Amino acid sequence: MKMNNNSKGPLEIYLGSTLNIRVLTFFIENPFNWYSVGHISEYLDKPEKRVAKWVNHFVKHDMVLEKDGRFKANMKNTLFKTFADTTMACGDYILDQESE
Repeated sequence: MKMNNNSKGPLEIYLGSTLNIRVLTFFIENPFNWYSVGHISEYLDKPEKRVAKWVNHFVKHDMVLEKDGRFKANMKNTLFKTFADTTMACGDYILDQESE
């Protein structure tokens, strides 16, 4: 996994550290594997019930796929791809600023 659970991703840096952003960032940085809510909850160090709320929200909006109680990013969803592309671009911008 790319994301360190103690570090802030680009979305959090610009929009604040809310759980919905942390859950979305988890899927952006780990787009190809299937994860249980329990695994995501443990990784983010947040209550499973609260993580499940946001995972289900993203499933409802087709940004995350669900199969047999496991979840992964829907790379075909335009909105998810836009967030992912923006996050990566912001991350590159932040790295560029830090290296100056």
